[in-house]
Parts: sequence; C-alpha cells; structure tokens
Amino acid sequence: MNRDRIGYNDPIGTGVISISQISAFRDDTDGSKDDAIGTATISLIETSSQGTNGFLPTFGPSFINLYGSPREYSDLPDKYEALNLGKGQGVAYRGRVLLELSTELLDEPTADLVKPLEQDKVARIQKSLRRRKYQLYVAFLSATMIEEKSDGPIEFEISIGNHGNKLDESVTPCASTTPPTNPVSDGLHYYYLPWADDKPCTMVDSQWEDISFRLGAVNLLLRIADHLDRGISHLMVAIKANLPIETQAQLAISSLDEFIMDCNHALPQWEPENIPQNEMDIHLRKLREDQLNTLREQAINTRETVSEIDDALKELKSYRETILNLAIEPQMSIPDIIIWMLSGGKRTAYHRIPAHEVLYHDNEDYRGLKCGTAQTINLKKPTLLKDENKAEWKIPAQLRVVVWFGLEKDRTAWTESHTEAKLQVVAETYENQASIVGNWVTKRPPLTRPSWSDNTGRIELPKDSIQLPTGWEWIGDWYVSPELSLLYKKDAGKTSFVEELFYNEFRTPTSPWKVAEPAYTDAQGEVKGEPRTVELPSGWTWADDWKVDYNRPCDEDGFEYTVEASTGGYVAAEKLYHMFRRRRLIRSRILGDVGVPVKQEQSLSTEPAEAWEYAFNFDSKFHTKERKVDMVRRRRWHRALAPKDLSSETSSCVLQIRGSSKQVVSITLRKVLKTSIYG
Repeated sequence: MNRDRIGYNDPIGTGVISISQISAFRDDTDGSKDDAIGTATISLIETSSQGTNGFLPTFGPSFINLYGSPREYSDLPDKYEALNLGKGQGVAYRGRVLLELSTELLDEPTADLVKPLEQDKVARIQKSLRRRKYQLYVAFLSATMIEEKSDGPIEFEISIGNHGNKLDESVTPCASTTPPTNPVSDGLHYYYLPWADDKPCTMVDSQWEDISFRLGAVNLLLRIADHLDRGISHLMVAIKANLPIETQAQLAISSLDEFIMDCNHALPQWEPENIPQNEMDIHLRKLREDQLNTLREQAINTRETVSEIDDALKELKSYRETILNLAIEPQMSIPDIIIWMLSGGKRTAYHRIPAHEVLYHDNEDYRGLKCGTAQTINLKKPTLLKDENKAEWKIPAQLRVVVWFGLEKDRTAWTESHTEAKLQVVAETYENQASIVGNWVTKRPPLTRPSWSDNTGRIELPKDSIQLPTGWEWIGDWYVSPELSLLYKKDAGKTSFVEELFYNEFRTPTSPWKVAEPAYTDAQGEVKGEPRTVELPSGWTWADDWKVDYNRPCDEDGFEYTVEASTGGYVAAEKLYHMFRRRRLIRSRILGDVGVPVKQEQSLSTEPAEAWEYAFNFDSKFHTKERKVDMVRRRRWHRALAPKDLSSETSSCVLQIRGSSKQVVSITLRKVLKTSIYG
C-alpha cells in the first residue's frame, strides 16, 4: 500500500485474487521508499469453501491485526526488522487494518480500479466500529528456568494491542508490569524470581469490538476437539498397554457418546450488543452447523457399525481433524495478548496468547479453555524464519500464570475466582537520595531524579500528592517494603560457591611494584581482609585452598593491569603507563550435605533497619550493603488501600497525582495476589 495512492475509506479493486499478505507501511520524511512496519496473512482457503454450499472468498468488514519486530521506538535498524515483512512470527503488535474482501465471477478480466468509497458503505461500516470495555488480568505465580543471570532486574509486561505497552504514551496508564526483581540462583543451572507468597498481579484496560459470537464459537469447537483428544489419548494408552478388548471397546464407545452429545451443543447466537454479522459470519455459521450435524450422524453410525478398535480410533482422529478445521476463525479482530520479559530494561523473550483462549463467557461452553486457570508457558526469543531450524533451542524463562480476559462488567468473575488467595492493592513510591562528599542529600544535582518518584524516576510521586480514586480508602499507613530479592545472599540456593578476593599492587614511574593499600579488596574495590581471615559460613566445608585464578584475561602471574584502580578497564598485557594491577584469588566451598536444598531463612541476609538499596547510579543493579563506590540509594514505600464497598462497581485502580506544576498525572496501583497455595 502506498499512502500517495490510497487514502482513508478508499477501496482496493483487483481483477485477480492474489491477496495472501498485507503489510502496513509508514512514509519516510526524507523521501526514500516506505518501510514495512507490520504484516498479516489472509488465507484464501480459510475465507472460502468448496462444495454445493460453498462460497467464494469473502472477508469483513473486519479488522486484521499486523505484527512485526519489537517496538523499541528507535530509528536504528535491528536484526529483527525482517519480521515486519512476515519472515518469522511477529513479536509485537504494530496496528490494525479495517478490511473488506469480496469476490465476483466475471466473464473477462477488468482493469485495476481505485475509486472513492460510497457514503452508504461508509455508514454501514460504522456499526462495526462500536467498542466495549474489556479488562485483562494476569497473575504471575512463578518465574523459573531463567537461563542466565541478568545484569539488571527482570520484569514482565503484558499488553493487548497498544494497551499495556510501557513505551506507548498514547493509551491510558495501567499496571501492566511486574515489579523489577533480581533473579536468584536455584542452585543448579537456572535462576528464578523470589516472589514467595506475594504474587504480582497485572491488569490492562482496553476497548474492542464485541465479537463474542465469533470467539465463543471457536471455543466451543476447541472444547469438542479437547474432549476428542482426551478420549483418543486414553484409547491409545489402552491399546499400547494391551488391556482387555472389552475395556478398549468401552473407551471407544464412551468417546463416541461424548462426541455425539458435544455435537448437539448450539453455536452462540448473535446478540444486539455484538457488532453486526457480515457475510463471512453467516457463511461460517451455516458451514459449521451443517458439518456438526453431519459429524453427529457419522458418529452415531460408527458407534453402531464399527467392529474394530483401530477403525474406531481412525474415525475419532478424523472427527478431531474436521473440528479443528472448523475452529479456524479468520476474522479475529481482537489482537493477541503478548507477555514480554524485560531484562535490564531490554525486551529479551516473549509469548503470544490468542485472546479467545482466555476469554470469559457466562456460558462455560463458550469460555476459553485456559480462562482463569493456572497454565505453564515457555517464553521464546524473537526468531527469524531462516533461523528457526537451527540446532540449539533454549527456553529463556518458564512462567506459571493465570490469565483472564473479559468484559469489564464481568470482572467480578475474576475476583471471586481467588477463593484461597487475597487480592491486595497497594500504592507505591520510591524515596531517592544521592551522595555528595559522603553525605546523602535529596537536592538536584547531584540527584538525577525527583526525591520521591515511581520506580522509573520519570514521575514525581510524593506521598502527600496521591489522591485516592473514588470509592477507595487507605488501609493503614505508609511502610517500607524492600524488594525481597535484594535480601538473598550470593550463595542462596547453591550447594557449591566460589569465594573471591583481589590482591592489589601499585607502582610509580620511579618505583617497582609493591603492595597497595588496601592490599585485599573485592571486585568493586571494597576493603577485605587477608585470605586467612575469610570466615566459613555455618554448614559449609572448604573444597580446596586459596589459589590464583588463571582462567581469565591475565598474564602468566595472574595479574591484570590498569592506569588507576578507580578507572577500571583492566587488560592482560602490562604497559608503561599502567600504575595498578591485581590478581584474583579464589577458594571453593561446598554445603555440608551436598545436594540438600538450602533453607530460605539461611539464604536471606539480615534486613537493614532502614531498608535502603544502594547502587552506583539508578541504572545499575541495586544491593543492600553500602559500598564506597555507591552514589545513589533508594527505598520502596507501600500503602494498602481497598474499595469502601466491595460490591461497588467503582473500583478503578487509577490514582491522580497533582505535582508542583499543578499538572494532574494518572498512575495505576500495583496489585499483589497474596497466597501460599500456588506454586
């Protein structure tokens, strides 16, 4: 598509059916060619049907969603740019196109034609643009199998369309991200996030067309296919286990009976609050109803006439394949739900969930199979089509989540589902300070963010500036709530650990190398005692003695060199201008009973009285113990709140913040699912 030729409400006419991919483009201001920003595929097989009751390709009017490369809002090209052209699964929502496709049989080809859309057609389409309010909830129960330790905290973001994307300022704010948390070693090969009993709960508000009659039909058919899957699996296990033929026959008959009953279920009816049905909806409904009636008759006949178990199994598999084909819905105008893992602020892995899978409906037959139930999902890294067949595949992280998506009016179904957990809502702000000549101050400079702010430092957030939403009240006072992952010791969860010290030397242009002051430090330059003074923690045993670590960039004596200790930038080769050098000493220790998990209380360090978190700057990783190189510190404050009337519908979780400039800013509250039963 070219914006110079095609404008708003312009139809695209063609004499040849060749639409397989649709790409959206943006204009370059420098006059160069347009760049693709997203791609979607329309299958002509899915938009048409053969046979006496078949129909020619038709589509819409309906939105088609475009997906492409990660949205980082950068003018620099990235290696995933080819995803915008459909060369791999799109990892980010890029927009939607309202499209209508119709097919006519002509006696002879006609020339391509572009003409203005008639006003009566524009008016007819307006009815398809009506929106309803939806809410998306995701409770994160665990985050495990994180493949490598990150240099920064890890957080997860949920989004549906533009809603929930923390980089998009065009949509209303929402609590779409989990608190940034430092990963902790599980003692083996992976890391995890120590949420303990406080499971982060995210929420995204959005508005979409009500297509529940489409999504409900898909869910009904997938539920039938799921029942068939279960029956086929049980029957195959019985055959493999060589169970008595009577048992196998009973399983086959039971599966056929269940399928016959499932085929009697009616497809969801169109409701007045839904968007209008189009020609494709009418054709699909008739096709599905006819096929279900045919399959039911075939299943009844199979039940009465089949004599071999293998024949029954073959028929069940055939029914499942037909049902799965019927469940394909080309007019899925609500975008997929996307979960992103952000490591150190960078998007590293994702997972896409079709909205219908977690859609809530009053009728359980039309409800998504995974709506409101705990599910395990494996994240994956963005991958180009040409790289999909490469040998090595690793799971960046594994999540255990509960996802719920539905109309705002049905949100009580989400809150009432947590019968053994408490959903707590808290306001959150960070107190920030910077160090100047050894004193902690709150003025700017040296402070690079407001003294009270959100976790990003972009929004000024003093405690007294927060205005409660209508219908809410405070529960208790403000309290310091340190991030739990900061309290874990370095050896938490491990059965073996390597202690390290750095031995330091210096010289001047007129003197040889000699012992520096201090002689021993850690990697950050903090003063440490001699190796013999390092204490062995209770329950641990030394595995060897102190030795020089040569398995790193160093010379034959184990030294690495730099100009001055505070500048860093160590290299292995000595130069005349190098005035400082150090070498790493290591000693391994193992847990007394190797393989016995470490108790959590043994893994946690003592919480400082003031609960400050220290770092070199606000973009660095925070820790609880102050070091001389630390220039900033912060601590997190929480205050609980709850609706005055639990049955009230005015439960918006958006706070109003009135800053010093009298500008009102909206922020969302953080939700926590407090439970000790989920894992």
